[in-house]
Amino acid sequence: MYKEFFQKIENKRFLNSFVLKPINRFKIKRYNSERKRILKNLIYGEKILIIGTDYSAKDLKKIPKDCLIFTCNYGLKLLLEKNLTRNVDLFLCSKYALSIRKDLGEIIKKTKIRFFITDDLRNIRKKNIFNGKLIYDSFKGNYYLEKLIAPIKVKEITGDSSFYWTSSLIRLLQYALYFNAKEIYLAGVDLDEKDDFFGEKYVPDHRIIDNNFMKIVSKKSENLHKNFFKSF
Repeated sequence: MYKEFFQKIENKRFLNSFVLKPINRFKIKRYNSERKRILKNLIYGEKILIIGTDYSAKDLKKIPKDCLIFTCNYGLKLLLEKNLTRNVDLFLCSKYALSIRKDLGEIIKKTKIRFFITDDLRNIRKKNIFNGKLIYDSFKGNYYLEKLIAPIKVKEITGDSSFYWTSSLIRLLQYALYFNAKEIYLAGVDLDEKDDFFGEKYVPDHRIIDNNFMKIVSKKSENLHKNFFKSF
């Protein structure tokens, strides 16, 4: 009996070490390569408008035709409520964000999205939420962040926060900066303590790393325009 029990454990270890782990490493490498290729082709040399849902989003009344639209989470709901019917070029939403915003799945189905970036490919396909091109990102890897703030280290911009990664909105900004967008405009991106357009609170832990990141890249990046409403 004991021999059979330990044999099962040994078989499981073998399966994890020599079969599943190499397969997962291969899949992650493939996902990373595909994400890099798609985002580079999408972003390089383009004008990007990143739309958030912070309080100032109430002032968003129109979207320039020559900008690609990037948004995340309830950014889609904002566009619907304001009757801004432009297609979304890149939408970002994590498994967690989708789980706490119960109406978001139906909103995604109503919106024309070119690329959807997520950490939950399986459930999105299984639930038939989106049938277009899905891109995988774990969202906790800091490759883009590290490259953009170097030589400063990530631990130097987290303050007292336990979060070592930025919010979804600032993740979109990292993509735009890293893959060399021609111009980047931000709308509804306040990063302050006010409730957002929908009355939601901004996650305090994200606020620290997000704001410190913004301070660094604002000084380094000539193509970043923080006040969209004064730019057009």
